[in-house]
Amino acid sequence: MARKSTPSSHSPVSETGVIRKDSRGRVRVGLVFPNTYAVAMANLGFQAVYALFNAREDVACERFLLPETPGPIKSLESGWPLDQCDIVAFSLSFENDYPNIPAILHQGGIPFLRENRNKNHPLILAGGVATFLNPEPLADFFDLFLIGEAEVLTRPFFNLFARYRNLSRKESLCAMAKEMDGIYAPAFYTPLRNEKGDICGYKTEAGLPEKIKRVFDPHAKNQATCSVITSPDSAFADTFLIEVSRGCPHGCRFCSAGFVYRPPRFRNMDVLERAMAEGKARNMKIGLMGTAVSDLKDIDRICAAAKDGNLVLSFSSLRADALTPALLDALVAGGVKTATIAPEAGSPRMRQVINKGLDTPTILEAAEKLVSAGIPNIRLYFMIGLPEEKPEDITALKDLVLEIKARFLEASRLKGYMGSITVGVSPFVPKPFTPFQWAAMESENHLKKILKSLRKSFAPVPNVRFHDENPKNSILQALLAKGDRDTSRLITALWQEKGHLARACRSIDFDPGPCLEARSFGDYLPWEIIDNGIRRSFLEKEYMKAKKALPTPPCPMKNCEDCGICREKVPFPPP
Repeated sequence: MARKSTPSSHSPVSETGVIRKDSRGRVRVGLVFPNTYAVAMANLGFQAVYALFNAREDVACERFLLPETPGPIKSLESGWPLDQCDIVAFSLSFENDYPNIPAILHQGGIPFLRENRNKNHPLILAGGVATFLNPEPLADFFDLFLIGEAEVLTRPFFNLFARYRNLSRKESLCAMAKEMDGIYAPAFYTPLRNEKGDICGYKTEAGLPEKIKRVFDPHAKNQATCSVITSPDSAFADTFLIEVSRGCPHGCRFCSAGFVYRPPRFRNMDVLERAMAEGKARNMKIGLMGTAVSDLKDIDRICAAAKDGNLVLSFSSLRADALTPALLDALVAGGVKTATIAPEAGSPRMRQVINKGLDTPTILEAAEKLVSAGIPNIRLYFMIGLPEEKPEDITALKDLVLEIKARFLEASRLKGYMGSITVGVSPFVPKPFTPFQWAAMESENHLKKILKSLRKSFAPVPNVRFHDENPKNSILQALLAKGDRDTSRLITALWQEKGHLARACRSIDFDPGPCLEARSFGDYLPWEIIDNGIRRSFLEKEYMKAKKALPTPPCPMKNCEDCGICREKVPFPPP
């Protein structure tokens, strides 16, 4: 294996860290991220899988991305055609990328529907967090899914692939699915439907598990996940990314990462220090990534080490109740001009509903701390259309922004400058394996009405900028996140109709309504073919607590009986 700073003619000329291997005698894997180069190379999961696959002596892995022009798709490293790979592996993080999947397969000369492929086509698989939330909308496109974390799936999967690759496609898939946790081969699982047409379970071929266990890395704290390839064309052009945490202890009821990555795991200090040293050797800023960066117990030590080493830090997420002096100093030293606070909801009641765990005084104090430390601008994130939301909660959102602005102005005057507040508002999207998986997605008209009201309220307010997410995008995300196998027809139609949802639905007579409606506890949910380890009864209990605006303490990150994730030892993969 060799890493070179000068890439082939197929990849950006200024990439560093590219891995190139002679593919002769090796399994050729095309690793696909179904979006643009800038988005793909900012995705740590994609980069981690690239390194893990190439760490095997018997594998040569090259990258494929969403093409910008018509014509054959070729790998960035060596210009392989996609259809000449042995395996095509998609890394999937975002539902709204799904319509790019049939587009890439089609343009790569591969039938995009599984049923139209034969033994001469590559094995088409997918992994990534989107797949262990709900693989069903994609089931007709893929031969198999790897459900769980790549660090523990890679080795046993390639061992089994080598063992069974000379069998027929059906025989090899069946053998692998029987022997290994985390392999889901959807061809062997037939959806069963009730009289209303809703999925009520699956008929499974003999010998295969009724549910697919999400495979979990018990040693994540001891392994670094960081940038492999760096490029000025990435969304984080000058930043070496390091994953600090996987999962989050706070249990916000809308957040899938807080549940499917349980229990939360934080990297050890020595692992992070070694990764930071690698970033320093590349003369780059250090970007600390994770859903709970400020919960790292060694975060102040990390900030001190960065200061001693003249490293510039940035953070993907910081809670308003965790802004220590060391963190603030690191933000200022890193030249941060805009810091983010995510109250998510305007009223204290709604923050109880979603289990955010932030009160109004803490939010106001955080704004004041940031400005007083020397950070002139603040970005605020809110959601609308949340379960149990009432008109007065929208009024409270407006009032909270004005309260934050008052504290912001007071602190700014003392510093002698005036910055701005950006208010970002997105519609809530219900996600699988969260307490809100039973909640409805609000209608486009309702969401537009709220956004119009907020836009009008903030328009005359000096130094406040308002940005919102198009409700159409959020509704599409909900459809793709909560769909069943019939949703694959919609994905194909979206590709053919260039992303226009209404036209796509009309073209195939697809009714999106049932997917967006509230579900009852008695309903079977399409994604329950996956076992993510969380007790359903725990999620039901959390949803009922949300209706009563009752909080739940953060995950204690040790054995307990609450959610069920720690009731069994984490299974290790077979040799």
